Formats: sequence, structure tokens, C-alpha cells
Amino acid sequence: MDEIIGRIIEIENKACAVVEQAEKEKENIDETVKTEIEKMKSDIEKRASDKCAHIKNIEDEDTRKQLEETRKITQEAKCKLEEIYNQKHDEWVKSITEEIIGL
Repeated sequence: MDEIIGRIIEIENKACAVVEQAEKEKENIDETVKTEIEKMKSDIEKRASDKCAHIKNIEDEDTRKQLEETRKITQEAKCKLEEIYNQKHDEWVKSITEEIIGL
């Protein structure tokens, strides 16, 4: 009988040791998973930040090009208006003067 009780105690001790080892392994796995998740989050945030910076650079360059094109078009329109003014100035002054005097 003592031998049976001794074996039961031995089996129970082994079972406790196995459970304890399993709990330690579970904690290690949990910690590893937590570390991997944090690393993945960090990687994702860095990639997202890099993509945002890249997109901002593209948008800034596009805006600069559009602004330059708008300035060019505006300058061309201004030059054209000045040319028309220089060509028609005397005619307009004469016409306006005639309208005023003719009244």
C-alpha cells in the first residue's frame, strides 16, 4: 500500500512539474508573441510614415509644378495684355477723347 501511495505521490509531483513547465512555456510564448506584435506594429507604423512622407513629397512637387505653370500662364497673359495695350493705347485715348468732346 505504501508503495502505491508513493507512486501516486510521485506521479502527482511529475504532473505538477509538467504543468509548471507548461505554464512557463506558455508565459514565454505569450511574451514572444507580445514582442513580435510590438515589432510588427512598429514596422507597420514606420512603413506608413515613410509612405506618407513619400506621398507628401510627390504632392509638394506636383503643387510646385502647378504653381510654376500658373505663374507662366499668368506672365504670358500679362505680356499679351501689355502688348495689346501698347498697340491700342493711342487708339483708345483718341476714341475716349472723341466720345468726351463729342458730347
